[in-house]
Amino acid sequence: MVRYLARDPQWRIATGHKGEIMRLPESIIQASILHPEEEIRLAAVAFFSGSHSSSETVMPRVVRAVERYGRNKAFRILRSAERLRQTEATVDWLLGELRRAYAADERDEDNYRYAIALVLFRAEPELLQPRRGEIAALPMFPAPLRAAFDERLEWFRRDWEQGCAALEALAGQSLRKGRLTASDARRADCIVESLARHAATKAATALDLLRRSQQAGCAAWLRWCRPWIMSLAGAMRLDAAVPLAVTSLCDDDLNVADESTTALVKIGNDAVVRAIAACWPSADAGFRAAASDVLEHIHSGLCGETALKFFTAEEDRETKLCLAHAVLSQFLSDGVEPVRQLVLAEGAEVPPNGLDIRRRLVASCAVMGVSFPEFAAWYAEAVADNWGLGNYRPHRVADDLPPHRPEPKRS
Repeated sequence: MVRYLARDPQWRIATGHKGEIMRLPESIIQASILHPEEEIRLAAVAFFSGSHSSSETVMPRVVRAVERYGRNKAFRILRSAERLRQTEATVDWLLGELRRAYAADERDEDNYRYAIALVLFRAEPELLQPRRGEIAALPMFPAPLRAAFDERLEWFRRDWEQGCAALEALAGQSLRKGRLTASDARRADCIVESLARHAATKAATALDLLRRSQQAGCAAWLRWCRPWIMSLAGAMRLDAAVPLAVTSLCDDDLNVADESTTALVKIGNDAVVRAIAACWPSADAGFRAAASDVLEHIHSGLCGETALKFFTAEEDRETKLCLAHAVLSQFLSDGVEPVRQLVLAEGAEVPPNGLDIRRRLVASCAVMGVSFPEFAAWYAEAVADNWGLGNYRPHRVADDLPPHRPEPKRS
Protein backbone atom coordinates (compact mmCIF):
# COMPACT_ATOMS: atom_id res chain seq x y z
CA MET A 1 0.00 0.00 0.00
CA VAL A 2 1.04 3.57 -0.56
CA ARG A 3 1.70 5.64 2.55
CA TYR A 4 0.77 9.31 2.10
CA LEU A 5 2.63 11.90 4.10
CA ALA A 6 0.54 15.02 3.60
CA ARG A 7 2.45 18.12 4.67
CA ASP A 8 -0.29 20.68 4.03
CA PRO A 9 -3.87 20.63 5.35
CA GLN A 10 -5.03 22.09 2.02
CA TRP A 11 -3.34 19.34 -0.01
CA ARG A 12 -6.68 17.86 -1.01
CA ILE A 13 -7.90 20.27 -3.67
CA ALA A 14 -11.34 20.12 -5.24
CA THR A 15 -11.24 19.79 -9.02
CA GLY A 16 -14.77 21.04 -9.49
CA HIS A 17 -15.54 18.12 -11.77
CA LYS A 18 -15.72 14.69 -10.14
CA GLY A 19 -15.20 15.18 -6.48
CA GLU A 20 -11.65 15.60 -5.25
CA ILE A 21 -8.18 14.37 -6.11
CA MET A 22 -4.95 14.76 -4.18
CA ARG A 23 -3.06 17.52 -5.99
CA LEU A 24 -0.04 19.17 -4.44
CA PRO A 25 -0.24 22.96 -3.87
CA GLU A 26 2.18 24.95 -5.99
CA SER A 27 3.65 26.51 -2.84
CA ILE A 28 5.07 23.12 -1.83
CA ILE A 29 6.40 22.49 -5.34
CA GLN A 30 8.14 25.88 -5.23
CA ALA A 31 9.64 25.04 -1.86
CA SER A 32 11.21 21.93 -3.41
CA ILE A 33 13.34 24.15 -5.67
CA LEU A 34 15.55 24.40 -2.58
CA HIS A 35 15.72 20.62 -1.98
CA PRO A 36 19.24 19.30 -1.22
CA GLU A 37 19.07 16.78 -4.11
CA GLU A 38 19.61 18.35 -7.53
CA GLU A 39 17.17 16.10 -9.38
CA ILE A 40 14.38 17.06 -6.99
CA ARG A 41 15.13 20.73 -7.57
CA LEU A 42 14.96 20.14 -11.32
CA ALA A 43 11.64 18.28 -11.06
CA ALA A 44 10.16 21.24 -9.19
CA VAL A 45 11.47 23.86 -11.63
CA ALA A 46 10.29 21.80 -14.62
CA PHE A 47 6.72 22.00 -13.32
CA PHE A 48 6.79 25.77 -13.86
CA SER A 49 9.11 26.15 -16.84
CA GLY A 50 7.43 23.38 -18.82
CA SER A 51 4.06 25.06 -18.49
CA HIS A 52 5.39 28.56 -19.35
CA SER A 53 4.20 29.74 -15.94
CA SER A 54 3.61 33.46 -15.48
CA SER A 55 4.52 33.31 -11.78
CA GLU A 56 7.16 35.83 -10.72
CA THR A 57 8.00 33.95 -7.52
CA VAL A 58 9.73 30.95 -9.12
CA MET A 59 12.93 32.53 -10.47
CA PRO A 60 13.83 34.07 -7.10
CA ARG A 61 13.79 30.53 -5.67
CA VAL A 62 16.13 29.42 -8.46
CA VAL A 63 18.47 32.27 -7.53
CA ARG A 64 18.43 31.11 -3.91
CA ALA A 65 19.15 27.54 -5.02
CA VAL A 66 22.16 28.68 -7.04
CA GLU A 67 23.48 30.69 -4.11
CA ARG A 68 22.85 27.88 -1.63
CA TYR A 69 24.27 24.95 -3.59
CA GLY A 70 26.94 26.72 -5.64
CA ARG A 71 27.60 27.64 -9.25
CA ASN A 72 29.17 24.26 -9.94
CA LYS A 73 25.70 22.73 -9.37
CA ALA A 74 23.74 25.43 -11.18
CA PHE A 75 24.07 24.67 -14.89
CA ARG A 76 21.07 22.36 -15.29
CA ILE A 77 18.67 24.38 -13.14
CA LEU A 78 19.58 27.55 -15.04
CA ARG A 79 18.93 25.87 -18.39
CA SER A 80 15.49 24.93 -17.04
CA ALA A 81 14.96 28.53 -15.93
CA GLU A 82 15.04 30.05 -19.43
CA ARG A 83 11.23 29.96 -19.69
CA LEU A 84 10.58 31.42 -16.25
CA ARG A 85 9.17 34.91 -15.72
CA GLN A 86 11.86 37.41 -14.72
CA THR A 87 11.60 40.52 -12.56
CA GLU A 88 13.70 43.64 -12.09
CA ALA A 89 15.39 41.95 -9.15
CA THR A 90 16.24 38.73 -10.98
CA VAL A 91 17.54 40.67 -13.99
CA ASP A 92 19.77 42.60 -11.58
CA TRP A 93 21.07 39.30 -10.23
CA LEU A 94 21.75 37.93 -13.71
CA LEU A 95 23.64 41.10 -14.64
CA GLY A 96 25.64 40.80 -11.44
CA GLU A 97 26.64 37.26 -12.35
CA LEU A 98 27.83 38.44 -15.76
CA ARG A 99 30.03 41.07 -14.14
CA ARG A 100 32.13 38.29 -12.66
CA ALA A 101 35.24 37.02 -14.44
CA TYR A 102 35.04 33.60 -16.10
CA ALA A 103 37.71 31.50 -17.77
CA ALA A 104 36.44 30.75 -21.27
CA ASP A 105 38.83 27.81 -21.59
CA GLU A 106 37.29 26.13 -18.52
CA ARG A 107 34.21 24.34 -19.81
CA ASP A 108 32.19 24.41 -16.59
CA GLU A 109 32.83 28.11 -16.00
CA ASP A 110 32.06 28.97 -19.60
CA ASN A 111 28.88 26.88 -19.52
CA TYR A 112 27.73 28.68 -16.37
CA ARG A 113 28.33 32.03 -18.07
CA TYR A 114 26.31 30.93 -21.09
CA ALA A 115 23.53 29.54 -18.90
CA ILE A 116 23.21 32.89 -17.11
CA ALA A 117 23.33 34.80 -20.40
CA LEU A 118 20.66 32.61 -22.00
CA VAL A 119 18.27 33.17 -19.09
CA LEU A 120 18.87 36.90 -19.46
CA PHE A 121 18.49 36.66 -23.24
CA ARG A 122 15.00 35.14 -22.84
CA ALA A 123 13.78 37.66 -20.26
CA GLU A 124 10.84 39.90 -21.09
CA PRO A 125 11.92 42.65 -23.54
CA GLU A 126 10.19 45.27 -21.38
CA LEU A 127 12.75 44.48 -18.66
CA LEU A 128 15.71 44.38 -21.04
CA GLN A 129 15.09 47.49 -23.13
CA PRO A 130 16.02 49.98 -20.36
CA ARG A 131 19.16 47.94 -19.59
CA ARG A 132 20.27 47.53 -23.19
CA GLY A 133 23.35 49.70 -22.93
CA GLU A 134 24.34 48.12 -19.62
CA ILE A 135 24.09 44.64 -21.11
CA ALA A 136 26.05 45.67 -24.20
CA ALA A 137 28.89 46.84 -21.94
CA LEU A 138 29.21 43.49 -20.15
CA PRO A 139 32.42 41.82 -21.35
CA MET A 140 31.19 38.42 -20.17
CA PHE A 141 27.97 38.53 -22.23
CA PRO A 142 28.78 35.94 -24.94
CA ALA A 143 29.68 37.43 -28.29
CA PRO A 144 27.58 34.89 -30.31
CA LEU A 145 24.44 36.14 -28.52
CA ARG A 146 24.97 39.86 -29.02
CA ALA A 147 23.60 40.21 -32.55
CA ALA A 148 20.58 38.04 -31.72
CA PHE A 149 19.96 40.04 -28.55
CA ASP A 150 20.03 43.35 -30.44
CA GLU A 151 17.78 41.93 -33.15
CA ARG A 152 15.23 40.74 -30.62
CA LEU A 153 14.97 44.15 -28.98
CA GLU A 154 14.85 45.93 -32.32
CA TRP A 155 11.96 43.77 -33.50
CA PHE A 156 10.09 44.28 -30.28
CA ARG A 157 9.58 47.92 -31.25
CA ARG A 158 8.11 47.20 -34.71
CA ASP A 159 4.40 47.53 -35.46
CA TRP A 160 2.00 44.87 -36.74
CA GLU A 161 2.29 45.77 -40.41
CA GLN A 162 6.08 45.72 -40.32
CA GLY A 163 6.05 42.33 -38.63
CA CYS A 164 3.63 40.77 -41.12
CA ALA A 165 5.62 42.11 -44.08
CA ALA A 166 8.85 40.78 -42.60
CA LEU A 167 7.35 37.35 -41.94
CA GLU A 168 6.16 37.11 -45.55
CA ALA A 169 9.56 38.21 -46.85
CA LEU A 170 11.40 35.73 -44.62
CA ALA A 171 9.07 32.95 -45.76
CA GLY A 172 9.74 33.79 -49.40
CA GLN A 173 13.50 33.80 -48.91
CA SER A 174 13.67 30.53 -46.99
CA LEU A 175 11.14 28.91 -49.33
CA ARG A 176 13.42 29.61 -52.29
CA LYS A 177 16.35 28.09 -50.38
CA GLY A 178 14.23 25.11 -49.34
CA ARG A 179 15.54 25.26 -45.80
CA LEU A 180 15.96 27.45 -42.74
CA THR A 181 19.22 28.56 -41.20
CA ALA A 182 19.52 29.09 -37.48
CA SER A 183 19.50 32.82 -38.21
CA ASP A 184 16.23 32.48 -40.14
CA ALA A 185 14.61 30.60 -37.28
CA ARG A 186 15.85 33.15 -34.75
CA ARG A 187 14.52 36.04 -36.84
CA ALA A 188 11.15 34.31 -37.16
CA ASP A 189 11.00 33.95 -33.38
CA CYS A 190 11.73 37.67 -33.00
CA ILE A 191 9.00 38.60 -35.48
CA VAL A 192 6.45 36.32 -33.83
CA GLU A 193 7.27 37.75 -30.41
CA SER A 194 6.83 41.25 -31.81
CA LEU A 195 3.49 40.39 -33.40
CA ALA A 196 2.24 38.74 -30.21
CA ARG A 197 2.40 42.10 -28.40
CA HIS A 198 -0.66 43.15 -30.42
CA ALA A 199 -2.93 40.40 -29.07
CA ALA A 200 -5.43 42.89 -27.68
CA THR A 201 -6.15 44.40 -31.10
CA LYS A 202 -5.04 41.76 -33.61
CA ALA A 203 -6.26 38.45 -32.16
CA ALA A 204 -9.00 38.07 -34.79
CA THR A 205 -6.52 38.90 -37.57
CA ALA A 206 -4.04 36.31 -36.28
CA LEU A 207 -6.78 33.69 -36.06
CA ASP A 208 -7.86 34.41 -39.63
CA LEU A 209 -4.23 34.08 -40.75
CA LEU A 210 -4.00 30.73 -38.97
CA ARG A 211 -7.17 29.43 -40.62
CA ARG A 212 -6.05 30.57 -44.07
CA SER A 213 -2.65 28.92 -43.65
CA GLN A 214 -4.38 25.58 -42.98
CA GLN A 215 -6.45 25.65 -46.16
CA ALA A 216 -5.43 23.70 -49.24
CA GLY A 217 -4.43 25.92 -52.10
CA CYS A 218 -3.26 28.85 -49.96
CA ALA A 219 -0.25 30.83 -51.15
CA ALA A 220 3.08 28.99 -50.95
CA TRP A 221 4.61 31.55 -48.59
CA LEU A 222 1.60 31.29 -46.27
CA ARG A 223 1.83 27.50 -46.27
CA TRP A 224 5.50 27.82 -45.37
CA CYS A 225 4.57 30.14 -42.48
CA ARG A 226 2.26 27.62 -40.82
CA PRO A 227 4.63 26.80 -37.93
CA TRP A 228 5.25 30.48 -37.23
CA ILE A 229 1.56 31.38 -37.36
CA MET A 230 0.77 28.52 -35.00
CA SER A 231 3.51 29.82 -32.71
CA LEU A 232 1.86 33.26 -32.86
CA ALA A 233 -1.49 31.77 -31.83
CA GLY A 234 0.18 30.20 -28.81
CA ALA A 235 2.07 33.37 -27.90
CA MET A 236 -1.22 35.29 -28.04
CA ARG A 237 -2.92 32.50 -26.07
CA LEU A 238 -5.86 32.38 -28.46
CA ASP A 239 -8.60 30.13 -27.10
CA ALA A 240 -10.26 30.11 -30.50
CA ALA A 241 -7.14 28.47 -31.98
CA VAL A 242 -7.46 25.39 -29.76
CA PRO A 243 -9.46 23.20 -32.21
CA LEU A 244 -7.00 23.88 -35.06
CA ALA A 245 -4.00 23.29 -32.81
CA VAL A 246 -5.40 20.00 -31.51
CA THR A 247 -6.04 18.70 -35.03
CA SER A 248 -2.49 19.75 -35.98
CA LEU A 249 -0.77 17.71 -33.26
CA CYS A 250 0.01 15.01 -35.83
CA ASP A 251 0.52 17.27 -38.84
CA ASP A 252 2.72 15.91 -41.62
CA ASP A 253 4.97 18.94 -41.12
CA LEU A 254 6.77 18.16 -37.87
CA ASN A 255 7.44 21.86 -37.31
CA VAL A 256 3.68 22.51 -37.31
CA ALA A 257 3.11 19.57 -34.98
CA ASP A 258 5.77 20.80 -32.55
CA GLU A 259 4.45 24.37 -32.57
CA SER A 260 0.90 23.06 -32.03
CA THR A 261 2.05 21.27 -28.89
CA THR A 262 3.76 24.40 -27.60
CA ALA A 263 0.78 26.60 -28.48
CA LEU A 264 -1.63 24.36 -26.58
CA VAL A 265 0.65 24.34 -23.54
CA LYS A 266 0.92 28.14 -23.60
CA ILE A 267 -2.87 28.51 -23.88
CA GLY A 268 -2.88 26.02 -21.04
CA ASN A 269 -6.50 26.05 -19.89
CA ASP A 270 -9.28 23.50 -19.49
CA ALA A 271 -10.57 24.26 -23.00
CA VAL A 272 -7.43 22.50 -24.28
CA VAL A 273 -8.03 19.53 -22.00
CA ARG A 274 -11.65 19.21 -23.12
CA ALA A 275 -10.68 19.40 -26.80
CA ILE A 276 -8.13 16.61 -26.35
CA ALA A 277 -10.61 14.52 -24.38
CA ALA A 278 -13.19 14.87 -27.17
CA CYS A 279 -10.71 13.48 -29.73
CA TRP A 280 -9.17 10.82 -27.51
CA PRO A 281 -11.63 7.90 -27.90
CA SER A 282 -11.16 7.66 -31.68
CA ALA A 283 -7.54 8.84 -31.84
CA ASP A 284 -4.56 6.73 -32.95
CA ALA A 285 -1.38 6.15 -30.96
CA GLY A 286 0.42 9.06 -32.61
CA PHE A 287 -2.20 11.56 -31.50
CA ARG A 288 -2.37 10.09 -28.02
CA ALA A 289 1.40 10.38 -27.56
CA ALA A 290 1.40 14.00 -28.72
CA ALA A 291 -1.66 14.83 -26.62
CA SER A 292 -0.02 13.21 -23.58
CA ASP A 293 2.84 15.68 -23.97
CA VAL A 294 0.33 18.53 -23.81
CA LEU A 295 -1.42 17.07 -20.76
CA GLU A 296 1.96 16.74 -19.06
CA HIS A 297 2.46 20.50 -19.08
CA ILE A 298 -1.01 21.88 -18.30
CA HIS A 299 -1.64 22.04 -14.57
CA SER A 300 -5.23 22.06 -13.42
CA GLY A 301 -7.58 19.80 -11.53
CA LEU A 302 -9.33 18.77 -14.75
CA CYS A 303 -6.05 18.03 -16.50
CA GLY A 304 -4.84 15.86 -13.64
CA GLU A 305 -8.14 14.04 -13.48
CA THR A 306 -8.17 13.51 -17.25
CA ALA A 307 -4.57 12.29 -17.46
CA LEU A 308 -5.16 9.81 -14.64
CA LYS A 309 -8.38 8.57 -16.24
CA PHE A 310 -6.67 8.02 -19.61
CA PHE A 311 -3.68 6.36 -17.95
CA THR A 312 -5.87 3.91 -16.02
CA ALA A 313 -7.83 2.88 -19.12
CA GLU A 314 -4.95 2.82 -21.64
CA GLU A 315 -3.89 -0.60 -22.96
CA ASP A 316 -1.15 0.37 -25.41
CA ARG A 317 2.13 0.14 -23.50
CA GLU A 318 3.98 3.03 -25.16
CA THR A 319 1.00 5.35 -24.79
CA LYS A 320 0.65 4.31 -21.17
CA LEU A 321 4.27 5.25 -20.52
CA CYS A 322 3.64 8.68 -22.07
CA LEU A 323 0.59 9.12 -19.87
CA ALA A 324 2.61 8.07 -16.81
CA HIS A 325 4.80 11.13 -17.35
CA ALA A 326 1.67 13.27 -17.63
CA VAL A 327 0.26 11.88 -14.37
CA LEU A 328 3.53 12.34 -12.47
CA SER A 329 3.93 15.90 -13.72
CA GLN A 330 0.66 16.81 -12.00
CA PHE A 331 1.99 15.76 -8.58
CA LEU A 332 -1.16 13.74 -7.85
CA SER A 333 -0.93 11.42 -4.87
CA ASP A 334 -3.79 9.45 -6.46
CA GLY A 335 -1.47 8.67 -9.38
CA VAL A 336 1.37 7.18 -7.32
CA GLU A 337 0.00 3.67 -6.87
CA PRO A 338 -1.14 3.19 -10.52
CA VAL A 339 2.27 4.34 -11.82
CA ARG A 340 4.05 2.21 -9.22
CA GLN A 341 2.12 -0.83 -10.46
CA LEU A 342 3.18 -0.02 -14.03
CA VAL A 343 6.82 0.07 -12.97
CA LEU A 344 6.49 -3.18 -11.04
CA ALA A 345 4.81 -4.83 -14.03
CA GLU A 346 7.95 -4.22 -16.08
CA GLY A 347 9.70 -6.86 -13.98
CA ALA A 348 13.42 -7.25 -13.37
CA GLU A 349 14.47 -6.32 -16.91
CA VAL A 350 13.41 -2.69 -16.89
CA PRO A 351 13.78 -1.06 -20.33
CA PRO A 352 15.29 2.46 -20.48
CA ASN A 353 11.92 4.21 -20.74
CA GLY A 354 10.52 2.16 -17.86
CA LEU A 355 13.55 2.99 -15.73
CA ASP A 356 13.02 6.66 -16.54
CA ILE A 357 9.45 6.36 -15.24
CA ARG A 358 10.79 4.78 -12.06
CA ARG A 359 13.20 7.66 -11.48
CA ARG A 360 10.52 10.20 -12.23
CA LEU A 361 8.12 8.46 -9.84
CA VAL A 362 10.77 8.67 -7.13
CA ALA A 363 11.48 12.36 -7.81
CA SER A 364 7.79 13.24 -7.86
CA CYS A 365 7.17 11.40 -4.60
CA ALA A 366 10.13 13.17 -3.01
CA VAL A 367 8.51 16.50 -3.88
CA MET A 368 5.11 15.34 -2.61
CA GLY A 369 6.42 13.77 0.59
CA VAL A 370 4.89 10.43 -0.39
CA SER A 371 6.46 7.05 0.32
CA PHE A 372 5.79 3.47 -0.83
CA PRO A 373 7.48 0.12 -0.08
CA GLU A 374 10.24 0.41 -2.71
CA PHE A 375 10.77 4.15 -2.35
CA ALA A 376 13.94 4.09 -0.20
CA ALA A 377 15.66 1.48 -2.38
CA TRP A 378 14.71 3.14 -5.66
CA TYR A 379 15.73 6.55 -4.35
CA ALA A 380 19.14 5.23 -3.26
CA GLU A 381 19.59 3.56 -6.64
CA ALA A 382 18.71 6.77 -8.49
CA VAL A 383 21.16 8.81 -6.42
CA ALA A 384 23.90 6.19 -6.86
CA ASP A 385 23.77 6.36 -10.67
CA ASN A 386 23.19 10.13 -10.72
CA TRP A 387 19.59 9.68 -11.86
CA GLY A 388 20.68 7.84 -14.99
CA LEU A 389 23.37 10.34 -15.95
CA GLY A 390 26.31 8.49 -14.41
CA ASN A 391 29.50 10.49 -14.95
CA TYR A 392 27.99 12.56 -17.75
CA ARG A 393 29.22 16.11 -18.10
CA PRO A 394 27.44 18.59 -20.37
CA HIS A 395 29.20 19.53 -23.58
CA ARG A 396 30.29 23.10 -24.21
CA VAL A 397 27.22 25.30 -24.84
CA ALA A 398 29.21 27.67 -27.04
CA ASP A 399 29.56 24.87 -29.60
CA ASP A 400 25.79 24.94 -30.18
CA LEU A 401 25.72 28.56 -31.29
CA PRO A 402 27.28 28.97 -34.76
CA PRO A 403 25.43 31.76 -36.58
CA HIS A 404 24.28 29.88 -39.68
CA ARG A 405 23.86 26.22 -38.84
CA PRO A 406 21.33 24.79 -41.35
CA GLU A 407 18.23 23.10 -40.03
CA PRO A 408 16.64 20.05 -41.73
CA LYS A 409 15.08 20.74 -45.08
CA ARG A 410 11.33 21.26 -45.16
CA SER A 411 9.04 20.12 -47.89
